[in-house]
Amino acid sequence: MTQQFATSTLYMDSPHLDPVNAIGAGSIATFDIQGAIQAARLGDDNAFTHLVEQYQGTAQRVAQHILRTEEAAADAVQEALIKAHRAMPRFQEGNFRSWLLRIVTNTCY
Repeated sequence: MTQQFATSTLYMDSPHLDPVNAIGAGSIATFDIQGAIQAARLGDDNAFTHLVEQYQGTAQRVAQHILRTEEAAADAVQEALIKAHRAMPRFQEGNFRSWLLRIVTNTCY
């Protein structure tokens, strides 16, 4: 069974968002990456989805550079995101972007 991560909009009631940096009432707000990472490690799928939204474009570009086709890259990124989601509870302190892109790169090979 394949798990798909659709992009979603997170609003002000999400615990990992920073209301001080909110763009406006009822709009999408900026968020604390470390807080989102901690929430995702504890099983918050919304936090993981928001992290993915931040880096999905970069992940797609990395995969496309390696695989040379948009379709193959999209498949590899999807598979990498599933792997990252499953591994999230084991993520240790570090750079989330680097960790995610390493998973993407390894998935491409």
